[in-house]
Amino acid sequence: MANVIFIGDEITAAGFRLAGVKVFDAPDDGLADLVAAEKGRCDMMMMTTQTAARLPRPLFDQMTQWTKPLVAFIPDLRGTTGPPDLEGAVRRELGIGV
Repeated sequence: MANVIFIGDEITAAGFRLAGVKVFDAPDDGLADLVAAEKGRCDMMMMTTQTAARLPRPLFDQMTQWTKPLVAFIPDLRGTTGPPDLEGAVRRELGIGV
């Protein structure tokens, strides 16, 4: 069975906790340390986009490349921050979009 963790706000975490996912509240300080500590302990790491926005940009960029663990950035239940526009970023890089 895969070891899945969630890092994010308390309200969104409640649903994941009910599903049996190991949940971490996103600390104000030490978020990058928590991610580093849990990276080797899980198969999949889910994080709200609102929490991900608080990560140092180099770490966030690295996380988007990870294959172990798999990383999923999900919107929080309040819908305050949406997922990143990956399609738009790829189009801009390829020069086929605005």
